[in-house]
Amino acid sequence: MNRLEALEHFHKTYVKDVLSQKLHQVASLYEQRKQELMLSFIQSFQRTCLQASHIDTAKARIGYITYSMRRTYLVDRNYNYVIEAYDKS
Repeated sequence: MNRLEALEHFHKTYVKDVLSQKLHQVASLYEQRKQELMLSFIQSFQRTCLQASHIDTAKARIGYITYSMRRTYLVDRNYNYVIEAYDKS
């Protein structure tokens, strides 16, 4: 068995099952905490809007708000994210 065949065997034998289990766990956790997560997001969005309204001027009105998180942060278990507000242009 060469390296490529061994890697393919590893994916079929182990990764597929573990990935399926982990996805099921994540889906279950999400369903359990959905309400809490929604409220947390809404509160965060409200705070962002309030902060943006203080810096909002007629010249630069907020058009877009984005939330982002780097995959590398997740791998490192760093759950910080960035919130950015942009004008329409």
